[in-house]
Amino acid sequence: MSTRYDVFISYKSEDLALAQTVHDCLKPTGLEIWFDRVRLEPGFNWHDEIEAGCENSRILLPVLTPRWQTSEWTKFETYGAEAVIPLHVEGEWEDVAPPPLRRYQASVIDLRHPGETDWGGLIAAVRDCLAQPPPDKEKRLAHVGYRANPAFVGREDDLIRINEALHREPGTALTRGSVHAISALGGIGKTTLARQYVEKFWRLYRQIFWVDARTDPAAGFAEIALSLFPDAVNREKEPLARRALEALSDRTERLLVLDDVQDEESIQGWIPKSGGCHTIITSRFAGWSAAVESIPIYLLDPVHSRELLRRRAGRRGTREEEEACDRLAEALDYLPLALEQAAAYIRLEGPGFGFDDYLRIYGESARSLLAKRALGSTQYPDSVVTTWSATLAKLSWTARAVLRLASFLSSSPIPKAMFVDAAETILDRAGSMATREGPASPGGVGPEDGSHAVREAIQELTRYSMVTSHGHEITLHALVQTVGRFQTPEAEYKGMVVDAVRVLRRARPPDVVDPERWHDWGTWLPHAEAAVAHAEKAGVRVGIGELIGWSGSWYEQTADYEKAENAFRKALRLDEVLHGDTTPIVAVRLNNLAGVIMARGRLSEAESLFCRALEIVGDRDRGFRCRLLNNLGLLCKATGRLRDAETKLLDALELAPSGDASADDIRATLLANLAGVHFMTNRFESAERHFAEALRIHRVLDGDHHPAVVTPMLSMAELYVATNRLEDAARLGRDALSICEGTYGRKHPETAVCYNELGRVYEEMGRHDEAELLYRQALEIDLAAYGQVHERVSIRLNNLA
Repeated sequence: MSTRYDVFISYKSEDLALAQTVHDCLKPTGLEIWFDRVRLEPGFNWHDEIEAGCENSRILLPVLTPRWQTSEWTKFETYGAEAVIPLHVEGEWEDVAPPPLRRYQASVIDLRHPGETDWGGLIAAVRDCLAQPPPDKEKRLAHVGYRANPAFVGREDDLIRINEALHREPGTALTRGSVHAISALGGIGKTTLARQYVEKFWRLYRQIFWVDARTDPAAGFAEIALSLFPDAVNREKEPLARRALEALSDRTERLLVLDDVQDEESIQGWIPKSGGCHTIITSRFAGWSAAVESIPIYLLDPVHSRELLRRRAGRRGTREEEEACDRLAEALDYLPLALEQAAAYIRLEGPGFGFDDYLRIYGESARSLLAKRALGSTQYPDSVVTTWSATLAKLSWTARAVLRLASFLSSSPIPKAMFVDAAETILDRAGSMATREGPASPGGVGPEDGSHAVREAIQELTRYSMVTSHGHEITLHALVQTVGRFQTPEAEYKGMVVDAVRVLRRARPPDVVDPERWHDWGTWLPHAEAAVAHAEKAGVRVGIGELIGWSGSWYEQTADYEKAENAFRKALRLDEVLHGDTTPIVAVRLNNLAGVIMARGRLSEAESLFCRALEIVGDRDRGFRCRLLNNLGLLCKATGRLRDAETKLLDALELAPSGDASADDIRATLLANLAGVHFMTNRFESAERHFAEALRIHRVLDGDHHPAVVTPMLSMAELYVATNRLEDAARLGRDALSICEGTYGRKHPETAVCYNELGRVYEEMGRHDEAELLYRQALEIDLAAYGQVHERVSIRLNNLA
C-alpha cells in the first residue's frame, strides 16, 4: 500500500536550497513530507516515484520562482492537487503563477522576505487544509464510463496544455465557459487522453460528467440531469437534457467531456455557454469556430511508443525487446491505436511470440491485422480500418480521391500545388469512384472549377484530421496511406497508380542543376520513389522510367553517385524493354549512366556507353549529338588523348545551336572545355581567350555568383598559375570557393574542387600551411563521395603528400 503524505514540496532543481528551507521549517511539526532530496534513493524510477508521491499527498507546496514555470514536470506535479498553497519566493505573482495556480491566490504564502509570522502562517494554512475531508474519487468519477488506461505513457505536456487552456480566462465573448476541443486523426488517442486528464485532474472539479456524442447527446445529458436531480418528476429525455444543460451553466466548477463529436454543428446546442463548467470535446473534426479553442495532439514519440508496446504486451524491457519495439513502432508510424492493438495481439499469443514476430506477419498480412478488432484501453474495440472508415464516409468524392491519390505517394510533406495542378485527373478519378463505389456522399465530385474543387477537398480533409495542413504542404499518417491502398478496389488500383505516376511526372521541378530549385527536388523525390515502388508492385511500367531517370539526375547532382548509377541503370533496363534498345530515350539513359560512371572513375566503361548512345542518335538530333560529343571530348581529355578530345569538342561546336540563352550556355560550356585542352597543350593565349569568353557568357546568363561561373573561374586561375599571375589566381580561387560554399555547402565534391584548386595556388605562393588545410578538406570530401579507390582521391593524396 502506498504511503500517504501530508505535503509535497514541488520545486525547480535550481531552487533546491529554497525548498530545503521549507522542508526544514515543516519537519519539526511532525508532518509527513514528500521531499525528493530525502525520499529518492539510488535505483528508483524517479518519474514513477515522484508521480506516486504527488498523487498520495494531500497538499502541494510549489516553490514559486521565475524558474519554476520553466519545468513541465513541476507543473504536472502541482496542477492536479487536492489543495495547493503557493509559496511565493521570488518575482512578481503575475510572472511566476500560471493560470491554473491563480485560483489559489487567496492561499498564497509570501516568502520573499520571510519572518517568523510568515512561517507560522504556512504551518497554520497546512493544518487548516488537512482538517478538511479529502475528496472522494469514486463519487467524482461516478459518471465516467470506463477506467483509465493502465498502460498510459507520455503526453504529460499535452495534459499540461489542456489544463492551462481550460483555466485561462475565456478569450471570446461567444462563450463564457471554457470550451476546448482535442482534435486529431482517429487512433491518435484523444479519448484516452481525455480520460487521463480526468484521472490526473479530478480533484479540481466538484463533479465530472462524460457524454458519448457518437450516439445521442440528449440521452447523455438526460442521465446527467438524473444524477443532479434524482427526484425529478418529469423524466422525459428532452426536458431532462435541457435541465442538465441549464444546470451546467451555473457557477459551479464542473468538468464536462463530450467524447467523439462529429463536428461543431452536431454539438453546438449542447455546449454550456456560461458559468464555471469546463468542457473538453474530443473529435476528429478540426474546423472549429472561434468559440471553441482547438488543442491538436500528435503521434507518440519513439520512446513512449516503445513503452506503450512493452507495458500493453506485458513484456520486460530487455535490450533486444526494446530494439524490436522500436522497429515495430516505426513500422506502425507511432499511432497509439495501432500500437495498442499490436501489443494486445502479442500478449494474446504468449511469451514465445515477440515484437519482431508481429512485425514479420504484419509485413505479410498488414491488411488483416489493421482490420482486426482488439479491445482497447478506452473500451472502443474498433480496428484501425474501422476507425477511419467512419470519417471517410463523411467526405465528398473529391476529398476521397485526393486522399486515395496521396495514399500512393510518400508520407513526407506533399505540396498542395501537386494536387491543384492535377485537378482534372483528380476530378476524373472522383467521378469514377462515385460510379463504382457509391452511393454519393456529401459534396458530390465538386464544382466545375477543378482547382477550386481540389482546394476545397484539401480543406475538407484538414477539417476531419485526415491530413494536416502546413501552409503550402500537407502531411498524412503512413497508416492512413496503407489503409487507403487496402480500400482501393481492385478495379481501381492500377488506375490510381497510373494517376500517381502522371501527377509526379507533371509535378517534376525544372532544371535539376539550378540550386534555387533544390528544395523542390528534395520534396518531389520521395513521392516519385514511392509512386515507382507502387507501380512496380502493380505491374505498371509506362511513365516510371522518367521518374527513375529524374531521380537519378537529382542523386547525381547531390553527389550520391551510387544511387544515381543504380537509378540510371534501372531506367535504362526499363526503357530498353518498353521501347527497344535503339530508340532515342535509350540513348538519353545511356548518356546519363555514362556520365555518372565517368564521375566514379570507370572511364573505359563510360566511353563504351557514350559511343553506343552516339551510334543510336546518329544525325537525327543535332543538339543531343552535340552533348554526346562534348562528353566524349571530356572523357578523351581525362584519358590523355588530347588530339581526340580537341576533335570531338570542335565537332560539337559545329553542331552547337544558336540564337537563344540555352544555346549560349551550351557554347560557353564547349568553349571552356576546349580551352582546357588548349591549356594542357601549352596554347595559353587561345586557352585564355576561350576561358574569358566562357566566363563572360555565364556571367551574362547567370550572374556573377552562380555556380555556372565556377568552372571557367577555376580554369582561368589554373592558367594564371601557369603564367605566374598568382595574386590574380588566388582572387579567382577565393571567389569560386565562396560561390561553391554558398551553393553546395562545405561537404560537396564541387566545393572540394575549389579547395583543391585554391590549395594549389597557395602552394605556388609558398603559403604551405593554408595549402595543406585546403588539401585535407578536399581529401575528406572526396573520400566520402567516391571511396578510397578513385582517381580524384589519388590526386588529393598526391597534392597533400
